[in-house]
Amino acid sequence: MKKVTLLLISILTFLMFISCGSKPDPETAKDPEAPVVTEEAVVEEDASDVDNESLLKKVEDARTLAIEAGADKYAPEMFAKVEEMYKKLQENSDGKNAAAVYADLEKRYSILADYAKAKSTKEKVDSEYLSTYAEATYAEGVILLKAAEVAFSNDAAFDDELASVAKNAYIKFNKVYLIAYKMIAQNERSLALDAKKDADSVKASVSQKDRYKVAADEFSAGDSAYSMQNPESAYNHYSKAKDAFTELYADVYEKRAEAQRIMEEAKKRVEESNTFAAEADTQAPIKEPVEGIEEADAVLLEEDEYEEVEVVEFEETLEDEELKDYELPEEVEELVEDVEAGVIDAADAIQELEDELVEVEK
Repeated sequence: MKKVTLLLISILTFLMFISCGSKPDPETAKDPEAPVVTEEAVVEEDASDVDNESLLKKVEDARTLAIEAGADKYAPEMFAKVEEMYKKLQENSDGKNAAAVYADLEKRYSILADYAKAKSTKEKVDSEYLSTYAEATYAEGVILLKAAEVAFSNDAAFDDELASVAKNAYIKFNKVYLIAYKMIAQNERSLALDAKKDADSVKASVSQKDRYKVAADEFSAGDSAYSMQNPESAYNHYSKAKDAFTELYADVYEKRAEAQRIMEEAKKRVEESNTFAAEADTQAPIKEPVEGIEEADAVLLEEDEYEEVEVVEFEETLEDEELKDYELPEEVEELVEDVEAGVIDAADAIQELEDELVEVEK
């Protein structure tokens, strides 16, 4: 019985404790606060906060690039549609926030620009037969270009995927073009270098200094363009250098050959003159003394005896009074000069001299 009574007292005490704890103190009790909900405030953007002018500028820049690339030529229908959208945007530009419209129009022009560049580059590769330099890359470009054209014909959305297709089509054809011209430029450089070596072999840098410098500058410009990843420009410079060095070599070589020919002819004339003179001495020797021409063993100067031999320079001997007035007869001297100048043949000169001697004898 006691146990039951104690159990009941314990239960009543617990219930009273719960009852007291559930009621707040009148002085400290407060109304429950509402839960705080953090939400991003959605503020409607005012038209004055939107920089439509800068957005339009981006569209206009993209449009200019598309026109420069030839979009109106290579994709006339699609370009016309985008142009219509552009005009409507300009007409309805009332200050509203149209950032999405501007961005879409900018992308459309960019896609058309890449497509046009891909088409124009492919045309150049085809016209110069450059596809053989990188056939696999060329084939990839053709596939991508076709995919872009299918998208245009189906009026597909101008999304990021189409932008990637058009851009990569241009990249592929441009890669073919660069690979081809790098190889062509390297070959042209080798030819230009060979031509330069030929010009150097005839000392063209000395005899034709200005022309040589022009050719050398073209060669250097080719190296510079090649290092700047412009192989077509490099090829053009190397080609000009090659032609300039080749012409320079030919001109200098021809002049040197002509000079050599003249020297050989002069040498031959001297040899012929000596031969004719020897034959003349044999066939018609001069028997009578001629005034002004001494005998071979004649003593021109009186021999003096010196106790000591004085060594003098050669120039001083020319001042000797006894030699100063000694010279060949005028007629003989003129004939000698004419022979040396090639005015008269040595044989004719000898004959003329013999005729004069005959006249003297008479």
